[in-house]
Amino acid sequence: MRETAIVVVNYGDTGLLEQNLVTLAEKRPDVGVVVVDNYTSPANAADVDAICARYGWGAHLSPTNLGFGGGMNAGVELAIARGATRLLLLNPDATMDEESLSRLEAHVDAEPMVAVSPRVLMTAGTPWFEGAGLDVRDGTMVGPERLGEPDIEPWLSGACLMLSAVLWHRVGGFDDSYFLYWEDVDLSRRIREAGGGLRVVGDAVAVHDEGATHGTGGSRAKSDLYYYYNVRNRLRYAQVHLTPAARRRWVASSPVQAREVLLRGGRRQFLDSRSGLWAAAAGVRDGLAGRWGPRGGQSPRHDDALGGRDDRPLRVLMTYMQPLPFHNPYVKMHDQSLERTGQVEVLHFDWRTALSGRYDVVHSHWPEDIFAASSPLKAAGKRVAAAAWLAVLAVKNIPVVQTVHNLELPDDKDPIKRAMLRHIHAIAEHRILISDTTPPPDGPYSVVLHGHYADWFAEHPKPEPIPGRIAYVGLVRRYKNVEALASVFTATRESHPEWSLEIAGNPSNDDLAEAVARILEGDERAQLLLRYLEDTEVVRVVTSAQLIVLPYKEMHNSGTVLTALSLGRPVLVPDNATNRDIAAEVRPGWVHTFSGELTAADLEWAMMAVADQPRKPAPDLSRRDWEVSAAGHLEAFRSALQSRGEQ
Repeated sequence: MRETAIVVVNYGDTGLLEQNLVTLAEKRPDVGVVVVDNYTSPANAADVDAICARYGWGAHLSPTNLGFGGGMNAGVELAIARGATRLLLLNPDATMDEESLSRLEAHVDAEPMVAVSPRVLMTAGTPWFEGAGLDVRDGTMVGPERLGEPDIEPWLSGACLMLSAVLWHRVGGFDDSYFLYWEDVDLSRRIREAGGGLRVVGDAVAVHDEGATHGTGGSRAKSDLYYYYNVRNRLRYAQVHLTPAARRRWVASSPVQAREVLLRGGRRQFLDSRSGLWAAAAGVRDGLAGRWGPRGGQSPRHDDALGGRDDRPLRVLMTYMQPLPFHNPYVKMHDQSLERTGQVEVLHFDWRTALSGRYDVVHSHWPEDIFAASSPLKAAGKRVAAAAWLAVLAVKNIPVVQTVHNLELPDDKDPIKRAMLRHIHAIAEHRILISDTTPPPDGPYSVVLHGHYADWFAEHPKPEPIPGRIAYVGLVRRYKNVEALASVFTATRESHPEWSLEIAGNPSNDDLAEAVARILEGDERAQLLLRYLEDTEVVRVVTSAQLIVLPYKEMHNSGTVLTALSLGRPVLVPDNATNRDIAAEVRPGWVHTFSGELTAADLEWAMMAVADQPRKPAPDLSRRDWEVSAAGHLEAFRSALQSRGEQ
């Protein structure tokens, strides 16, 4: 495991990657490297992919330009997944020697809640960054000589910044709504608000060739994007962090601050072009209007920022209907997370909307549900409607994004329905995998982990676990093997009279419900609640138990596992790659596994293992935040649209 990872966001030309990264990586082979390519062209992405393959680096090839903060977030997520505990965020036009890297590592190891920066020099040896401050009275940037004065807040540059994975998770990474510039100022403030610190390590040095990425050819002039985002994001920072009175002061000084930003490029630039003026003016306009992608959403495209494009939300048609109170919280949280970005309007499936509504993308989850019917006549009508809908998608060139919830398609007995489901699967432009262990499909795909339920259940009362209580919660289906749990539990009547069992959830049919009840008949330790559960009941069943047992015959992913972990209860699940992966992700002691058929011995050792559960650190579900999920889905939707020539 490589504990330090260098994370670089590349945009455009790839020459700096080999020029600046290779030497350091060769001198420190124990250091991992992750490169994020912010999309410019397929050829450029292929170059990045080839370079990373050549040197054994990790690559994240984004189908869109995520901006600096969004790109770093994606790269850090990959680096942490590969085992990194220390993160060096580095511009592609910056480099450092191995001694300076070691000094930064030593500081982070000694104080994991402190982010550190080296002194950063220009190629000529002049200082580029030795610390900086922000005057919170009016938003003026100041030099390190004023640090320590009242109203001067310190910040560290994102051009070369090291911090621990612990600190990164504590603050949640960069706020990608900034897109470019000021995201490091924002991160610095959130680090301090989280109880962390900022430090410039004087005996560590990096070299930064700013012109190499800004493409100024030696001129002082900056790009229009530099002017736009620096001016706009000053007001973004004010909106996030300042009181209303302080925001008003910053707004009043916006023209003066915009002039200061423009003059960083010198006065001679205006002899050739006034475009910088218009870019700065657009930054003031959009900052005052609050035009920025919400955190976790897609940041504005460059041409959007400077005017001239319809930026309405994407209209996404889900293949499930409007969720009802007893429906899986997953779909409700999925909808909410997307709509919170401000860039997606969620539409729920009904035949009128599907056939005649306006939408940009179809998001397929469980398409078999749209065929559900209470009579043969209605089933025939839905098959006709489905055929018409598939024709609409083809004529309107509407892409389908499919979330892969199960490894196999439903094996329906109706050949027409089965053929239509296979067709929906075949036309998917992009697939979303909700587990790292799902086999990669043919064609474009991305991994967006199943989100947690901690926020969903946060307001419900959570009783203390009942000693010896085992529980099953969730829909009762044949493949979930609930009868096996019931049989194994009854076999412990004499050996463990102190145990109790609760099975709660709606059965697929009466025969299955009766079978489970017959097995447990006469065992006073067991109780059944075989119906749809309210959220309060789910929380009560889960948190009353010491152990949640899911004895599935086959398990690729399970929302119930995440429900239990979100509520702080350990699980016993079948041993497979997916569950081993979750066990490694969430910290030891939370996911226990059994091989083959569930036995009484499996229950015994699992119950022994969870006896001291209250003393264990809470499960780590940070990779499953819904903001992360929304960003991944939005990226997939835009990728599918690009493939269809819509963007």
